[in-house]
Amino acid sequence: GHLPWKGSHGIRLAASSQGRCPAALAFLLLLLLPFSVHAQEFVRGHSTDLVDAKAQFRNPALVSFQSARFFAGAKAYHVGLGGANGIPLRQGFFAVSTPFLFNDYIGVGVGGQYFSSPIFKRSRMGARISGRLDFVSLGIELDALTTGYDQANFTEEALNDPLFAGGTSQTALSVGAGVYAQPFPGFGVSLGVTNLNRPVTSLGGDSTRAAQEVYGGVSYAYGPVRGMLELNNTKLDGTRVLLSVEAYSTVGHFIRATSDFGFDQARIEGQYYVGGPLSINYSYDLPTSELLGPSSGSHQFTVIYEFNRSPSVRPAPPLPPNNIPFSLNDQDADLMPTVYVTAEVDYVEVFEKRIRRRLDPSLPANAIASLSRADIEQADSSFSAYSLPFKVDPIRPLSEDIRFPTPLSDNYESSLSQLARQLSNDGVEEMSIVGREELVEKAMGLRNRVVHEEGAPRDRVEIGKPLFESVKDSVEFYTALAAGDIIPDETIEYASPGKTEFYLYPFQIAASQVVGWVLDVSDQDGQVVRSFNGQEGIPETINWDWRDLNGGLVAPGVYYYQLSWQGTGGTIHTSNKNRIYVKKFVRQITIDVRQSLDPLEQAPDEVQLLIKN
Repeated sequence: GHLPWKGSHGIRLAASSQGRCPAALAFLLLLLLPFSVHAQEFVRGHSTDLVDAKAQFRNPALVSFQSARFFAGAKAYHVGLGGANGIPLRQGFFAVSTPFLFNDYIGVGVGGQYFSSPIFKRSRMGARISGRLDFVSLGIELDALTTGYDQANFTEEALNDPLFAGGTSQTALSVGAGVYAQPFPGFGVSLGVTNLNRPVTSLGGDSTRAAQEVYGGVSYAYGPVRGMLELNNTKLDGTRVLLSVEAYSTVGHFIRATSDFGFDQARIEGQYYVGGPLSINYSYDLPTSELLGPSSGSHQFTVIYEFNRSPSVRPAPPLPPNNIPFSLNDQDADLMPTVYVTAEVDYVEVFEKRIRRRLDPSLPANAIASLSRADIEQADSSFSAYSLPFKVDPIRPLSEDIRFPTPLSDNYESSLSQLARQLSNDGVEEMSIVGREELVEKAMGLRNRVVHEEGAPRDRVEIGKPLFESVKDSVEFYTALAAGDIIPDETIEYASPGKTEFYLYPFQIAASQVVGWVLDVSDQDGQVVRSFNGQEGIPETINWDWRDLNGGLVAPGVYYYQLSWQGTGGTIHTSNKNRIYVKKFVRQITIDVRQSLDPLEQAPDEVQLLIKN
């Protein structure tokens, strides 16, 4: 037999004897629908929340107040009675928005959500447009609402119902509007309406329309604590009041508790600012009500990427402005000549390496003679990350039968034993034994000695040949160390990027009208640190290697650059003045050449043994 039931969406379900389980679950879901309507709602935040990215799904006016961002998330919860798990429901959402997109007044956001259950699916895809004037913003939202029903959970008789004559899905356009005001810092107020046009959501006719929802909210922050009051009113639910209390940080962290006055709906939510442009949000709906709880209990995760929190490392050179500044002596005067100057980058990072080399005076002469220049060089290939002196080309397969032919000294034996112990107890992650073509057999024998006799894990000891990235690396590897090669203290400086290029855009100036020009770079005290000059004509570009008048890299701080030129009549003109920021990082590197085994106790991440002979 079958069990007909008229649902609130204007459809009829029927289950055959072969499909009782899906139909029973469907019947349970629709029976709970009036009570668990919140489980089918789309994800929305508070209408006054400037931190939570999801709030723009509630109030489109918040786009103009929130930062430019992309966010995406997922939500999973269960439907059931009395705490019993039932049908798993899935929900996801995403959006991207940017405020002040057009003329610093209009912000735009696009995104969507979906809700999936075994009976039906809903989606909401659209855009939000927000305009801001001082402390008030007004927003509208246009969304395509789609509801579709899973045919697998309906009998053939049910699918012949006239309600399905137009198909098993329906899409309608929904319009909403909202306003947000922040008359003074820490205080916000909002008002808006969703489904303003009451779109048709039923499959047959227009008997079922989405209910209008009027919402409003107030929020107030005092120090690190914020309170929010939210009101929502629909004909289906009446008026709901939610109160939230949160502790927050201006960095982007917050933890929040939300509940209605009857404590039938409660939520705990937290957001953590990971660093750079990234934040992570998590919320959990507490099952506080025996009936409503299992219908709204959920885990929700959101990842937020804020564009304006990601620093620009090397911005592209800006184009000259369309409104080149000029002045008129009177209405009939000609345009005054001017030059617009800009730089390829607006800041530079200066890195300083201070290398200290210490040679143990007790080292025998034959030990020093076995070293090469590569052993006492900078010890790292970049400023930010340590690397071994040479990359290794691994040798495969490894032979287990080769033995190291040469007797080892007591210090060498002790070193190998110590390394083997650290490899075994995770003190050292990996050891590489590197040798030239004719020394590969010796390297293989040394590896087998460490593995078979000292007990090192075989998968952590690698054999290979050195990979040289340049001729200089190869020469340093093969060149024996001379007595005067060890420089006790050395300082190396370099800038990133290595130079900048000034772009000069003359306006109303011919080359013949210029008899001399000077581009000065000065510090905050007005002292010139670098100067460029020429005679006739103003060049299109000027390169600067970040060095001052004495040839050294400029010190950290703020610098200004400006062009001055002299016309044929003797008049001195000046261009605009711009800034460049200089940051400096210092790293101390110490290279010890000794026989003592003490440094091995520090358990480096990787060890590289270089076989020279």
